[in-house]
Amino acid sequence: MELICTDCNKNPMSHSFNFLNCYKNNNEYIHLFYTRISDAKKYNDTFSIINHYNNLLNYINPTKWIWVVDFAYFEMKHYLNIKTPIELAKLLDKFGKIDNIIIINQNKFVELIINLIKKFVNIKYNILIFDNKNNLNEFLINQNMNKIYIDFIIKSLI
Repeated sequence: MELICTDCNKNPMSHSFNFLNCYKNNNEYIHLFYTRISDAKKYNDTFSIINHYNNLLNYINPTKWIWVVDFAYFEMKHYLNIKTPIELAKLLDKFGKIDNIIIINQNKFVELIINLIKKFVNIKYNILIFDNKNNLNEFLINQNMNKIYIDFIIKSLI
C-alpha cells in the first residue's frame, strides 16, 4: 500500500476505497472494489482521496470493474463535502472501464447528491441502488461473483 497512498501508509483508515477480488464472468475478468465512506478518516481531503483512487486504479489497472459504495453511517459532515463526489465522478469518467456502481445503504440525501453529480459530469456507467438484500443477492449471483464476497456485501446492508 505504501506505493499506492502515503496517507494510508501512515494511517490505514485514511481512505476507504479497497480492492476486494477479481473474478471471471463470461470470459471477462471483473475487479471488485468496495467503499464504506464513513470508515474514511480523511473524508474531507479531496486531493488526497482522488490521489488514492487514481493510484489504486492505475496500480491494479482493471479491464472491467464494479464498485460497491456503502453509505452506512453516512453523516452530515460527509454531505457537506460535495467537491469530492464530483471529482470522483470525473476521475471515473476519465479512467473508464467501470461497469456498475452499486449503491447500498443510501437515503434521500445520497439520492440528491447523485442527481447533483449527474448535472456536472457526463456519467457513462450504470448506478444501481439496492435497498433489498434479495435483489442485491440475485444481481451479484448473476455476476458470477464468489459467494464469500456476495456474503460480505449482503451483510453490509443495514
